[in-house]
Amino acid sequence: MTRRSRPVVGSLVGMLLACGIAFGGEVDLPRFPSISPDGKEVVFSWRGDLWRVGVEGGEAVRLTAHPAIEKRSVWSPDGQWIAFESNRSGGGQDIHIMRRDGTEVRRVTFEDGTLYLDGFSADGKRVLVSGAVEGDVYRSRRVYSAPVEGGPITRLHGAYGQASDANPDGTRYAFERGGSGWDRRHYRGPDDRDIFVYDSKNESFTRLTAWEGNDGQPRWRDDDTLVYMSDRSGDFVRLWTMDLGDGEAAAVQLTDNEDRDITGFDLSEDGRAVVFTKWDGLYTARFKGRRLGDIERIRVTAPDDAFPKRTLRSVDSDVDEAVLSPDGKVMAFVAFGDIFVRAVEDGSPTRRVTEGMARERDIAWSPDMSRLYFVSDESGTESIYAATVSLTRGEVKERFEAASNPDAEPKAAEDEATKESGAGEDAGNNEDADDPNPDDSDDTVKDEKDGEDAKKADKSTVTERWADALRFEIIPILVEPTVDLRPTPSPDGKTLAFKRTRGDLVLLDLMSGEQRTVLEAWDFGMDFRWSPTGDHIAYSVDDENFNSDIYIVPIDGSYGPVNISRHPDNDYGPRWSSDGKILAFLSERENDEYDAWVVMLDRSLEGMTRAELDDYFEERSKVVKKAGVIDPIDWQDGDTSKEAESDADREKVDSEPAFSEEDISDAYRRLRRVTSYPGSEGNLEIVPAGDRIVFTASGGAGGSDGVYSIKIDRSEEKRLASTSSVQQVSVDGTKVVLIRSGRVSTVAPTGGSSTDINISASTEVDHEVHSVQKFDEMARTLGRTFYHPEMKGLDWERLTADYRELARRAYTGDEFREIGSRLMGELNASHLGVYPSPDYSNPDFRAAGKLGIDATPVEGGFRVDHVLPRGPTNSGDMRLEVGDVITAIELKPISPTDTLDTLLSGRSGEETIVTVRRSVGGKDVSLDLLMTPISSSEERGLRYDDWQLTNAAKVAEWSNGRLGYLHIRSMGGPDLNEYERDLYAAAYGKDGLVIDVRSNGGGWTTDRVLASLMYPEHAYTIPRGADPVRGRGYPRDRLYIQRYNGPVNMLCNEKSFSNAEIISHAFKTLRRGTLVGEQTYGGVISTGAFRLVDGTTVRQPFRGWFLLDGTDMENHGAMPDIRIEQTPEDEAAGFDRQLKAAVDDLLKRLE
Repeated sequence: MTRRSRPVVGSLVGMLLACGIAFGGEVDLPRFPSISPDGKEVVFSWRGDLWRVGVEGGEAVRLTAHPAIEKRSVWSPDGQWIAFESNRSGGGQDIHIMRRDGTEVRRVTFEDGTLYLDGFSADGKRVLVSGAVEGDVYRSRRVYSAPVEGGPITRLHGAYGQASDANPDGTRYAFERGGSGWDRRHYRGPDDRDIFVYDSKNESFTRLTAWEGNDGQPRWRDDDTLVYMSDRSGDFVRLWTMDLGDGEAAAVQLTDNEDRDITGFDLSEDGRAVVFTKWDGLYTARFKGRRLGDIERIRVTAPDDAFPKRTLRSVDSDVDEAVLSPDGKVMAFVAFGDIFVRAVEDGSPTRRVTEGMARERDIAWSPDMSRLYFVSDESGTESIYAATVSLTRGEVKERFEAASNPDAEPKAAEDEATKESGAGEDAGNNEDADDPNPDDSDDTVKDEKDGEDAKKADKSTVTERWADALRFEIIPILVEPTVDLRPTPSPDGKTLAFKRTRGDLVLLDLMSGEQRTVLEAWDFGMDFRWSPTGDHIAYSVDDENFNSDIYIVPIDGSYGPVNISRHPDNDYGPRWSSDGKILAFLSERENDEYDAWVVMLDRSLEGMTRAELDDYFEERSKVVKKAGVIDPIDWQDGDTSKEAESDADREKVDSEPAFSEEDISDAYRRLRRVTSYPGSEGNLEIVPAGDRIVFTASGGAGGSDGVYSIKIDRSEEKRLASTSSVQQVSVDGTKVVLIRSGRVSTVAPTGGSSTDINISASTEVDHEVHSVQKFDEMARTLGRTFYHPEMKGLDWERLTADYRELARRAYTGDEFREIGSRLMGELNASHLGVYPSPDYSNPDFRAAGKLGIDATPVEGGFRVDHVLPRGPTNSGDMRLEVGDVITAIELKPISPTDTLDTLLSGRSGEETIVTVRRSVGGKDVSLDLLMTPISSSEERGLRYDDWQLTNAAKVAEWSNGRLGYLHIRSMGGPDLNEYERDLYAAAYGKDGLVIDVRSNGGGWTTDRVLASLMYPEHAYTIPRGADPVRGRGYPRDRLYIQRYNGPVNMLCNEKSFSNAEIISHAFKTLRRGTLVGEQTYGGVISTGAFRLVDGTTVRQPFRGWFLLDGTDMENHGAMPDIRIEQTPEDEAAGFDRQLKAAVDDLLKRLE
């Protein structure tokens, strides 16, 4: 398929073969172990399915074989059933159950959300589960139980928690509270995990552990003893045991693992045997008294054919880059990390340019079409290569003809002989053949014509070879230890600009190999474009205040970079017109939304009338339609003299400069806004003539998302396509290249029908090599961009090599996610995560409609306990009332195994008959009500509103109406609007205000909120006729944001995260009031994201936040002035002790 000109050291395939890793045979990544009640068998998850094996090891028996992901499992107390987690039903993760041999699989829970399996009840009749399925504002799970025969889940108790386990007599439940993940190593903060016990007989809670790290996953060994996981000793998660009578101080360490964390464990029903996973192995041990005996590894094998080592993947819908060749006849694609080309003509075959599991990307044609540049990580880091055509269909035909007719004189030889002799069929009639002094002028004209014809022939040959290509040669252009991205050839094709490491802009002379750095930057989002004549580069880059501006810099260094946008709001994505006189870019300088702007770099254009501009653009359109491929570059000669000038060189010499330094020195004052749609525009390109731009709009004409074009005078708007990724505008300006859902099309910039240009290809995916490639790219990118330059003092290269051995064993996306999360967890940092594309999605899943109620299962149906205000069942004549019993949905009577979610499946937005039993005049009557259920997200919004209004009512009650209350849901734009609304309403007529940022997940609006709370007063106004004292005020229209200067307290907790922590720190640092509640989580890093070859998204923390004394906010949450713990007792009782403390403190200050 492809011939490489020399081997590249460090290829992934070579490394894996050298390691000799076997893919089949031994089970190499068992997860989520559970042990049978008698301690003789173990069930575990491997490659998305459940397997069973004896504790002595051997070949495992496969219990499930479903494309969905099965994870945790638990044995029933009698050992006959196995409950397990699975996403096979769609909509999240539910609990299923099966016989111990894998038969009689059935669904147990029917929640339209994610539930986690914790265990069985002591009598085996119910499963214990946890999940966040009630729409709580507090970001934590609750514990529930569900009947194994199916039916609604019910709360185990009123507190938050997870990982519950029933004691032998079923009256007490051990569980954990806290949300810090086990894969985040060494977290020491307020959201750590601790163990509690709930006594169902007296409904009491007892806290068992208070270690500042993680204690969790408790399992009862007997009525008085627990076994659990903890990181309280050394650097590793180990197994511990505690006698409840002796307490935490007398806890005993059971395992001495000094190399790896224990990642999961289970205890047999009789309390004698334990099984656990560590790194890549499954281990077991039996108790000898209070301590464990010898720990043995369970060696497990599976049939070699259980999972294929390689699978064939169609990449027809995996295209994420597409670039049309300069002549417009060939499209290059990147699909699933490989490069393909095909002619744009209908029916043209797809040709693979690269193959293997290395990732290729950033494709760019050389202007003469002799090369296709790209980036590949085959060398172990991102490096630059070029592909050339080594064999065409025409050449194969010529070989065949030559071999079939050996006596025939080759046509090519005849042509070459004719060229060399300088004679054609009319050579004998040359009148000047014997003239010793012929007229030079005639020969000169003829020579020039011959030269032009030869160049055209050469150019045609180069371009036609790509359309006819069969095989390719890969040439290393720049293979160095650095990360080199975005190769972009200059218009004359002799220089390559590229982005190095984090954001340096470097030029590579392709003839001499010399490199020159044009820009040193730390911004890996830096973007750049060559000017059409190649004498300037425009780029956008962040400064130290993370403000991006547009700069133009001359390549010859005749003057320094000129900032042409010069604005404190971000400007990025410069795009040149083909004459170099107009520059378009995106800017968020208006309304915090990105719009398209242009600037006439050549001031003379600004002096033209509209008619003159129309004529100018019409002429430019004619010129660019003739544009295409430049003369072939002689890469072997390396001649850079004037005699080797290309078309682009001659145009640059012959034409006047598009602009001067003086022209662009005040460009920032001459910018023109082109678009002003609601929402932001993106994917900006400008047509070569310069009169029209192409972009995506999140709220275009009529509010429709899609791809649009518009003239720069804001006329002739066209909607080109539905939402797509704009790849380029063709060199001749006639086509816009789009990608939508992994497929490519072209459309004219002025609209019309589109043309599909798709590929037809498959890639053989070696799962082991593929996982390693993804892992290495993830680790390498994090190592280059993570905010802490020393990677928290870790040996990142060693850790990468270590975890790579696990990554090669990841078969499913979920396994890869876990391994990636464990590597990232070594950093003990927030804002990290691995999010693979779903391994499975149930096509038959239908989301449940919601009624906006709280209900309790009772005999014959569900009793309504609470109806949300403004909910779908709390308006009109047909309302649900507290005390109603819902007996049927759509006239179908409710059975004991039904849930509201199953009965309302697919009914969101659909009018539904809800039958209730209601007491009317002392008699029960049956009523049919017509109601329209809402979606889960809509109901969550209603529950949030209900929670906030309830808190406001409590504050009003506790303060006798003196204080107002508002909660900031998150720190985003829409929430800022809500905040400003609520600030006015909550503070109106009040003496003080309580602002709540508990359970706020963050965002970016801290400084806007602070501006409203710290607004300095410098004057006041009194209108005529107003009271001189009470009438004092300030015109609202003069303020940037609604202000509040009265007394205020702020609430935070351990679920306050990121930007909510920044405002908590600031509130305390600036002494605006009293900070009340619990210390914030300690997770403050600015984050971005990048995608791996299969679409897996990886979060990318790139910017640290520090207090003025240098304290890193990461792992140092804001500490309240008044610290109040949120206890399970208060949660169960519905009492908000933190809110009460904030009110009491503010009332004292008012006095």
